[in-house]
Amino acid sequence: MRIRFMLLFLLLPFNLGAGHEGIAVAIDLCSLDSLAFDTAIIRLEASLEVTPEFSLSMPLTLTAERYRGGVQSWETGLFLQYHPLSWDAFLSLSLMQVALLANHPYEEEPQVLFLNEMAIGWQFQIPPSLIVKPSVVIKDPNRVLTEEYEKLQSLFTRFPMVRFALLVGWTFPVPSSKDSGQ
Repeated sequence: MRIRFMLLFLLLPFNLGAGHEGIAVAIDLCSLDSLAFDTAIIRLEASLEVTPEFSLSMPLTLTAERYRGGVQSWETGLFLQYHPLSWDAFLSLSLMQVALLANHPYEEEPQVLFLNEMAIGWQFQIPPSLIVKPSVVIKDPNRVLTEEYEKLQSLFTRFPMVRFALLVGWTFPVPSSKDSGQ
């Protein structure tokens, strides 16, 4: 319930009827390198452009060991992407991020960990609706959640704290209430 109010609070200051918004859905093509390692890292992301300078994104990341019954981490959260001066460069910061650990070898119940990450990248739009976002993702940039990340690093054979991401996806325009009134 609090998350709904927080999301509503974040969206209220923005003019959602301006006609420039769009929804983007993308997959991280750097996940393909997981084919060569024992740990698979798969990331999907949905984002909503709120203004030319700000967008909200909600990634879903699965980190899993390949062997049967291996530990899994499902991460999600709410991220704020800032495009200074409406440039294609962006800074992404997690407003809220959690991970659910499943198949934990030492715990019977799934565990919830609170996480933090940021990304610096560039956004390309290829007409008509293709989007490409190369970025560098930095986990726990301020080194506050060291226990959580040490736990994750001990459970997975590969858990990079800094990684390159290449999100590729599609954008969809959001109909404006101003457009329907004309």
